[in-house]
Amino acid sequence: MKSTCLSLCRVWAVTCCLCALGAVEAQAITIFPTRVVMTDKERTAQVEIVNSGTETESFNIQLERKRMTETGEFQAVSGEAAPGEFFADQIVRYSPRRFTLAPGAGQTVRLMLKMPEGLPEGEYRSHLSVSHVPEASDVLSLAKQENEPADITIKLTAFATIAIPVIVRHGTLNAQLEIRDAVLRPGTGKEPPVVEFTLQRTGTMSVYGDIAVTTVAENGAVEQVAAVNGVAVYVPNATRKARLTLRSKEALPAAGALRVTFTEHRTAKPMAEASIPLR
Repeated sequence: MKSTCLSLCRVWAVTCCLCALGAVEAQAITIFPTRVVMTDKERTAQVEIVNSGTETESFNIQLERKRMTETGEFQAVSGEAAPGEFFADQIVRYSPRRFTLAPGAGQTVRLMLKMPEGLPEGEYRSHLSVSHVPEASDVLSLAKQENEPADITIKLTAFATIAIPVIVRHGTLNAQLEIRDAVLRPGTGKEPPVVEFTLQRTGTMSVYGDIAVTTVAENGAVEQVAAVNGVAVYVPNATRKARLTLRSKEALPAAGALRVTFTEHRTAKPMAEASIPLR
């Protein structure tokens, strides 16, 4: 584990609602890394989880099946796998599955790959979910509110739940990416322009990287006007729709081009790019 909690990547996933007569408390979780990739040669991994809240909390860990939509949202999978879709929860073991942490304390969750003989080549993915376990006092408080509706003071507690992808790559895999249908949508009034495009993935593995939008003026000057990091197109998805808002209308040169690039994580050369003429 890192020497300090500040060195961990913070991921906050809190669901809450505000009530005019109530107070809201939220539990916070810090997790690192935010993505796990295991292979035939790297069959173990670990995830560090820290209670970033102010109270002692208990947490449950489980592997869940999720499917990404064309726009990047995740949906729980309850039925059969789609064609070309493989899940990792059948081949990844993890421990512990439940633990309690004091404020600022951390827990290491260890993962191990157990692949059976004859496992088909491909990319397997499930999501490691970390969820808060309500204390008995929380449950009793909710029951009291139901039995005593005359009480006007309502205490709502927002429980934090996060999930990170756990990916297993088995065999010799590959991926290619294209940026298609890139268009510039002018902003209405004072609204900034928007760039829309489609990420087109082919091959047997997912892609994960950063997207940047830069202007290239006629004199050769280059300036970044929009960016987003950690964008994935997961197997078996072939496409993902993307939409980036530019910094401002003034950031666009009168003439030149707008360049959209996708660069894989921890690489320097763009994996795919597209150009939009500016006139």
